[in-house]
Amino acid sequence: MKAHNTEWQTDRALALQLRRQNYNPDSATAMYENDDKMGSHWCKMPVEVEGRDSKKSAQAKYDFGIQANVICGDQGLVRFAVVPSNVQTGSNFGLTNLITALWHSWKSGRMKPHTKTLIRHTDGGGDNMSYVTHIVHFLLVYLGIFDEVLWFRFEAGHSHTEISDRLFGLLRKFFTTGTGVRVNRLATLSELFVKIDEELAKCPETRLFEFDLANWDFEKWLEGMNVETDAGKSTTRGLFEGKMARYTFDHVFRYTYTEALWQHGGVKVTYKDKLSYTAGHNDAEWSPVVARERPPPGGVGPPVVVRGSPAPTIEP
Repeated sequence: MKAHNTEWQTDRALALQLRRQNYNPDSATAMYENDDKMGSHWCKMPVEVEGRDSKKSAQAKYDFGIQANVICGDQGLVRFAVVPSNVQTGSNFGLTNLITALWHSWKSGRMKPHTKTLIRHTDGGGDNMSYVTHIVHFLLVYLGIFDEVLWFRFEAGHSHTEISDRLFGLLRKFFTTGTGVRVNRLATLSELFVKIDEELAKCPETRLFEFDLANWDFEKWLEGMNVETDAGKSTTRGLFEGKMARYTFDHVFRYTYTEALWQHGGVKVTYKDKLSYTAGHNDAEWSPVVARERPPPGGVGPPVVVRGSPAPTIEP
């Protein structure tokens, strides 16, 4: 238990270090993005005056969720999106919000010419753990939007994203206190947006409020990019479907522009189990790796097997 606690605390400390290192966009070459969705049972409106529902208002509650995408630091962005309960979540949902947040960041000038790396911190929910997520991360590098994407999550039980969770904790008091103390009136989403903006007035990031009324269908879009010809007939199948596997086991993935891998789109994909994992004496930090042999110390005995650098031909 002590070793486990040390591991995830080390991961969190390293994530915090990455976030602080990239606080200033004028000097940082990376931007740190964190995203998560809040769908708590208390996220309902309207909230009556003094927080006490009448029988009529209790039957007219509107359930919804709130998606938070945070690009941390000076000139950053806190994007809150209202998610109606009928909008399906999943990989298309998570990627729609990510791309929208990146677009706003570019429009606002936060994504600068020297911003080469995207660091994305998520939880391990179904909004993220999908082969489509991997492909879109690959495309962010392939298309030249970033030279590198670093995507990580923490282990189950510790995977909730600290930034978004902290924001959601601040939001909760607008709906319920969890005690006998009553909350104030909250009748409209416009009122909610004003309260959130006032609560976060001292934060360096700009606040943005939007509505998630639909998702882009990335899976459908990607299907049309992989056409096979058989006896003169074109058939379409899902991109990489059936070839990608075991992509949910590791917690950290890195997509890097590598000119030598031009036959694979110029993108190298590597992974490791934990953010804080570093290479041992006979191992490499990132997988997959090629096992190699080297002469034993002093030239006596069998050769030593060393897990060397990542294999040169890696496909997403």
